[in-house]
Amino acid sequence: MAMMLCGCPEERAQTEPFSERPSEIGASSSHAPALAMVIDVLAVRADQPVDLEAVKTVLHDAEPALLSCLDADGSTGVVACKLSIVDNGSVGEVSQQKETTYGSDDARACFERIIASLRFPTPQSHDRIEVTASLEVRTRYESQP
Repeated sequence: MAMMLCGCPEERAQTEPFSERPSEIGASSSHAPALAMVIDVLAVRADQPVDLEAVKTVLHDAEPALLSCLDADGSTGVVACKLSIVDNGSVGEVSQQKETTYGSDDARACFERIIASLRFPTPQSHDRIEVTASLEVRTRYESQP
């Protein structure tokens, strides 16, 4: 009986509409939500002088890795974190901030691990710089009219 309701895989493949964006037709692959999602750098602030545009660029360039952290349900929200950039540009510590509204504990921990592995501009006159960053997880087509 279930075969009659659902059809066999060969029949579904012939009757489902074709789309270059599988996430738009509800693909159930665990990678499908990442295809329709983006992570924007909303804000970056620092407690000491640092090239904020360079920090934003590093975070933006990490988007492909960060997309692997997304929950499979296609949810959206903000990941707010505080990180310390030490004298060689590596990240000393990363912590979530209360403004975080995105994702499961696993997804947020994944964001922290990836951010902790990044290299930022070397602080010029300080051994350590505290940076806060807000990243928005949203659908790729959310901002289109």
